[in-house]
Amino acid sequence: MSQHANVQATSRNVLRFGGVIRSEFLKFRTLTSHLIMGAVILLMMAGFGFIGALSINYSQTLGTSAESLKHMAHGVGGAGMPFTNMLFASWAVIFIGSEYATRSIYTSLTVVPRRSVLYLAKFIVVSLIGFFWGILCAATSFGVGLLIFNPDLAPELTSGVLLNWVAVGLYCMFMSWMGLGFGAFLRNNAGGIILAVITVLVSYIVFLLFLPWDWAKDFTNYLPLPIGSELISYGKAPDAKISYPMAASILALWGAVPAFLGYLRFRFTDS
Repeated sequence: MSQHANVQATSRNVLRFGGVIRSEFLKFRTLTSHLIMGAVILLMMAGFGFIGALSINYSQTLGTSAESLKHMAHGVGGAGMPFTNMLFASWAVIFIGSEYATRSIYTSLTVVPRRSVLYLAKFIVVSLIGFFWGILCAATSFGVGLLIFNPDLAPELTSGVLLNWVAVGLYCMFMSWMGLGFGAFLRNNAGGIILAVITVLVSYIVFLLFLPWDWAKDFTNYLPLPIGSELISYGKAPDAKISYPMAASILALWGAVPAFLGYLRFRFTDS
């Protein structure tokens, strides 16, 4: 009788929300594809920190103003984000898409039959990993840049730099929301990644180059790629048209809408 009670207690513990989050963290960190992609993102950000520092050194020889050089040097932690942002979305796509590909989603739903709870746990996991991995990438990129900068350009580790790293972390987190939503909505790794690429990159190219209307040119500034650059830019003027809170809010919306659509399909349709 006591053994049966222990089994029941264990089952209740597993199904608690904290246990669900722990299990989702375990899934994320034990998938080889996630480990490889995380390492690739970190290396790419470090590489772009190296390239960014070289570019800033070269800009000094061209007579670029000291103020501009200072801003670029202090913001070198986010130098690689325009090129790696879609990788964070793809990371989150694979997190949920791989469960559908391997049919392990049925096991997950058997253990956690409340779909809203399971999806929320996945959402929290990709949010935390995206945010903290983004900060780590920004710090790594900044550290590599310090090794390359000319001595008179080397930035100090100020509160502004730390806030810039936080902005990079938020950028990565919002892209993770987008990836999770697309992965849950399409239930396919390739399809979710392609949709993320279309939303972030292809839409920007189309609006910038192929739509002749004035409203399209104005709207281009609020697409994920340019609004993300606004979020992680260093030294924005106080009277800037797009402030940091505004940039964060718009980019969060770009991530939250796919995440919500993914939730609706995950919650209300057959797996």
